Amino acid sequence: MNHRPLLSQLLTMLAPSIRSSLGELQAASQRDDLAAAGTELYASFGIYTGYGFDGLGHMCRGFEEACVAGLMPQSSALAHFANMSEQLLKKIPAYQG
Repeated sequence: MNHRPLLSQLLTMLAPSIRSSLGELQAASQRDDLAAAGTELYASFGIYTGYGFDGLGHMCRGFEEACVAGLMPQSSALAHFANMSEQLLKKIPAYQG
């Protein structure tokens, strides 16, 4: 059974979700809004782990736990996370082909 069309369709929905989430997280971080950052990270955890990107999902979970504890994740850690997410976005077309 060929699952490639379904995978392609799912990956098409993934990219906008990631981009939106990264934008919301960056905005929350700049406002030092722990509640908004935590909410976005919780949603991102579900997105990444739902698609099988467990490493990025675990990063989200750790960042979310920091927010719940009242600590905004370090900007360098968030930048690294964003970079890894962007690398994933660049690889999506290869999976769709």
